[in-house]
Amino acid sequence: MDPALGVLWRTQHALSPLVMCLPEDLWEKRSSNTIYFKRSPLPEDWTQLRRYSRRIQRITHPKMFTLPRLEEEILRAVLTPDVFGSLFPSLHTLDFTILSIASPVIGLLKSVLSPRITDLSFALPQNVDADTIRGLFEAILRMARSLEILRISSFGFSSFEMNLAGQDFPYLHDLSLSHNILLSSQSLLHLAGLRYLRKLNFRLPNNFDGALLRSAPRAFSALQHVKINTNALPQCTAFFSSIVSAHLESVSFFYDTQTPSTDLTAFLHQVHLTCTRTPTFHTLALQHNIQLSFHK
Repeated sequence: MDPALGVLWRTQHALSPLVMCLPEDLWEKRSSNTIYFKRSPLPEDWTQLRRYSRRIQRITHPKMFTLPRLEEEILRAVLTPDVFGSLFPSLHTLDFTILSIASPVIGLLKSVLSPRITDLSFALPQNVDADTIRGLFEAILRMARSLEILRISSFGFSSFEMNLAGQDFPYLHDLSLSHNILLSSQSLLHLAGLRYLRKLNFRLPNNFDGALLRSAPRAFSALQHVKINTNALPQCTAFFSSIVSAHLESVSFFYDTQTPSTDLTAFLHQVHLTCTRTPTFHTLALQHNIQLSFHK
């Protein structure tokens, strides 16, 4: 293997440079700076591409907006399970937003998941149906069991539920979920027991009960950084008090509703307890999400 080629192709911020390595009679770039197929690709076309694609380990940000875009037909061809698996045998980091954020394409992500993927990021598009997202979540849990990092953002406002249990994500150490991805009580208990989870960013459900996590042995024993959105400050306090990690460094809490001074006093008391027992703790952020309403 040519070491220079390995370095050149190891990390990619777009797929268009790779597609432009296909035979010239297969594709064309039009005035819209978009690449289209001129004919259907043959198996030998993909074989020619593997010289480069097999070296790619990461498809990730920063996204290269100046490079040509790929027309949806090309994306669908590349994201065919057999094609994708043979093209990218070394891929372990995939930010799907590099490839697409479009509703018609997001469902194809589940076709390219594999145990080789350890770092996965994607965004939920606007106007995507619940069945598509439910199927995607189920596929991630079933097919990407080696995930260490999972980040899900969103361009929409519809809520989706993710259910975690059993042996889901045993190696996870960084989880970031958009505000509209809801975790059940069972899922929270599952996260609390993950032995490697160090970074956590998500929204607590409105019906969160702190007693749930107090019943969990060694809840969040490895957490270092926490960012939580929730409805009310007492929920922040309850979650904060459940963390037993001796390595906690920073917490950020964002809550929606106005709170009386007694709730703030209880929260600050928990801050004092955490500072006393956790010498690594150094950063605290607390913010009320001001919600404005106008009436005629």
